[in-house]
Amino acid sequence: MSYTLSTTKEMAQMKKTKKSVPMLAVAASLLMAAVLVVGAAAAPDPFKGKWHSIDVDGSNQTLQVGGGPGGSYHVRYYDDGATVCAAICR
Repeated sequence: MSYTLSTTKEMAQMKKTKKSVPMLAVAASLLMAAVLVVGAAAAPDPFKGKWHSIDVDGSNQTLQVGGGPGGSYHVRYYDDGATVCAAICR
């Protein structure tokens, strides 16, 4: 088994490498935190969207919620088995 002594130049290079590893870890952590904060701030409105379901009578239901002026919402509900206006809508 043989051992070699490092030169002062090699020792200086190893010290620089040892210092840069923690700095890279800190930089990566800060970048990841910034991405998470920006992603959370840009989250969509949880009320806006379109939902589908099947009613107990087997008909299809659709609920659509969209945004309006001044923070209001537009809501559209459709049930293809609804008979509320059957006599009126003919």
